[in-house]
Amino acid sequence: NVNAAAGTYVSVEALAVAGNTVFAGGVFATVGGVPRNHLAALDMTSGVPLAWNPDPSDIVQGLAVAGDKVYIGGAFAFLGGDVRNHLAAINPDGTLAAWNPNANDRVYAMVMVGSTLYVGGDFMSAGTKPAIRMAQWKRGNCCRGLAGNIDCDPNDLCDISDLTEFIDRHYINPRPRCCPGEENIDASEDGV
Repeated sequence: NVNAAAGTYVSVEALAVAGNTVFAGGVFATVGGVPRNHLAALDMTSGVPLAWNPDPSDIVQGLAVAGDKVYIGGAFAFLGGDVRNHLAAINPDGTLAAWNPNANDRVYAMVMVGSTLYVGGDFMSAGTKPAIRMAQWKRGNCCRGLAGNIDCDPNDLCDISDLTEFIDRHYINPRPRCCPGEENIDASEDGV
């Protein structure tokens, strides 16, 4: 039962399920009479809204669940007062995870396939990299949760600068890594 003020548009744009929890994103202000701006978690059996309430500032149109994180995309710029432009990862307690790729425009869709999160929308960049309407991030057993992020950019994906850094650290100028798990280039579950 998603509600809004009389005369306003209401819709559910995205759904995801994890265990006995249904996550819903869209254009709404309350769910079952409980204030929930654009994002809610509901008990699958009873339909009752759960305490989980990240409070995005605008519409959520993409949802994906992987491990203990809920990934969201949409038109929002803030979650609970913290800056998150169009993409965010949320912990089980409703707090924001460190992941902050900073897409420069709206995200409409996302899907997790294996350990890779695929995202589509109107954006032209995500993080510090060009990303023309599509981007991907690999989840791995790394210090920052991003596989192949050898150059220690917390919002990075495995790219050419990571390959250059890998070659330099191992073959040209050996030195300690910022985090050994960051060299999980293939995103294997064992982190190597």
